Amino acid sequence: MGSVETLAASKSADGVATICRSARTANAIRSASWFIVLRSSILSNPIGNRICNELVADSSGLKPQSSSPDGLRKLALLNILLSGEENVVSTIPTQRLVFLTKPLIECLQSGLQPLGLSAEIIKTLSFVLPALSEIYGSHWEDSMAILSIVLKDISGGEEGLPLLVAAFRLFSSLKSMTDGESNDDLQDVWLERRVGLFNELASSVGKFDASTTYHQPRDVAVDLLRRLINFIPIEKLDDVSEVFSLLTAHSRAVQRTAYTLLHRYIPHSQEQVSFDVALSKSAVSLPDELVSLLLETPTMQMVTMSYGDDKMWTSLRAYLLSWKVIFDHFSNASLPVQEYYAANIKENNVLIPLLEFMFDFLQKSHGKIIDPTKFDIQSFQPDESENAEKETQWLLVHLYYLCLRHLANMTKNWWIDTKKRVKGPVEGWTERYISPVVAGDSMKGVEDWAATQDPNEERALTVKISPKTAEIIASIPVDEESPPVSISISLPPAYPLHPAIVVGRSRVLVDEKKWKSWLLTIQGVIMFANGNLVDGLLAFRRNVQGALKGQSECAICYSVISTDMQTPNKRCATCKNTFHSVCLFRWFKSSNQSTCPLCRNNFVYV
Repeated sequence: MGSVETLAASKSADGVATICRSARTANAIRSASWFIVLRSSILSNPIGNRICNELVADSSGLKPQSSSPDGLRKLALLNILLSGEENVVSTIPTQRLVFLTKPLIECLQSGLQPLGLSAEIIKTLSFVLPALSEIYGSHWEDSMAILSIVLKDISGGEEGLPLLVAAFRLFSSLKSMTDGESNDDLQDVWLERRVGLFNELASSVGKFDASTTYHQPRDVAVDLLRRLINFIPIEKLDDVSEVFSLLTAHSRAVQRTAYTLLHRYIPHSQEQVSFDVALSKSAVSLPDELVSLLLETPTMQMVTMSYGDDKMWTSLRAYLLSWKVIFDHFSNASLPVQEYYAANIKENNVLIPLLEFMFDFLQKSHGKIIDPTKFDIQSFQPDESENAEKETQWLLVHLYYLCLRHLANMTKNWWIDTKKRVKGPVEGWTERYISPVVAGDSMKGVEDWAATQDPNEERALTVKISPKTAEIIASIPVDEESPPVSISISLPPAYPLHPAIVVGRSRVLVDEKKWKSWLLTIQGVIMFANGNLVDGLLAFRRNVQGALKGQSECAICYSVISTDMQTPNKRCATCKNTFHSVCLFRWFKSSNQSTCPLCRNNFVYV
């Protein structure tokens, strides 16, 4: 027979019925093969439902410590029928399912079953328990206790793989039930055990043999685990530092799962890290286990010598994914924490080797850097490229984008000091492809921050953003009579290789010398904060607030700001009222005397 479809089609209804009748006693492998091939035909045959119920009845008689393989064979056949899109379990009476669940759980609780039988039992429970979601009883506590034991105690070797896969599926079934409507027994047990189950599930990534590049059964199990990790509430997880070493796994499946877990956990944890640092005023650093993965930088010689070798590409991806996890630490971290992380990277001198290798790899043989428009510069997903070389290019382009976002000063310094044959191409390539994205992120950050300003904030900033010209105009009103004090921040085409430029647009409050000092200070703050434009705007606002602090209106013109954009700076020694210099001069000239306009005493400057 040429195909499964042809084989199935050749069997008549009577033939299917004959196979069903003999399956309960026939050779196990032969029966399982027929059930897999003819599953749809069996379920559509009147005898199919009867066979399914008979297998349930047989499995309900399973005894702990039974040495007969017949129980395993019938349970495996039952699981073949229960799997698939058809809801076969719903055709079985609920009471019969309850009678099936109890002995299966007792077998697992005995702890002496072969791993294969335990795997089939847990697989059956993952099919049956959803049909019992409205049934109260101890089976919920028992099932989760068994699941916890399996996740903690079973290794990821060849013998344990089927049992771990069955446990992952049972976990998925239980979680799905608790997400919907279910009875109080189930919900109470889940609330009590879920944190432990989440952490046991996450830690099970370390159970698998990661020394071989490809092993299909292991990779299937690990990929199922990765999909479950994507749905774990990340705030429920404890420390995941043991997972860092798995980034160097030879298995791409294990490597990807470890990365998925770290990529979700680390950005979330930075909010708490930032809070702790702010509270204790203590320093923080990147994990040593992670930084150690950056110390051996790959070389183009290594790539050339091992080109086409899967282990080489996996090793290269391990190094680059470690950098990706490094940058995950910057997400959601406060500026002081980011500065600690940047200092840590500088101390270990790991950024320059990355940048050197990056552009050695991205430059083609004729010296032109690859066209990155085919990649999503702002994000990266493992195993979604057409080949390992394309994936490496994508990851390197994305990492360069992150370097400019989070380590702008160090990246700029590398570019300034780098060899001339690379400097020009890097600048042009950055200006054309990367800078517009980085500048857009910076302006979006300013826009988001401006929207969160407290409306009651004294001297709140008014911010106007021009994406086309990459310019930000910030202004602060002083009084109703005067123009607002305002500056502009312009982002050059190769930003941040070239720094943001701060220009004064409307000078109010201060003289020319102090105004220039303000502008230089704001530009310096932006550079010191790795290009953080919000910090520059905050410096501008603080300067304006400081200049206006305690200022009152001029007692002559009744304004805070004079025609020469100064605040009242002359005070009468007698009545203590303040005046603008220009207003006071006009008063002296018009009155032909040097007396105070209010108290009429001779004006003595204080």
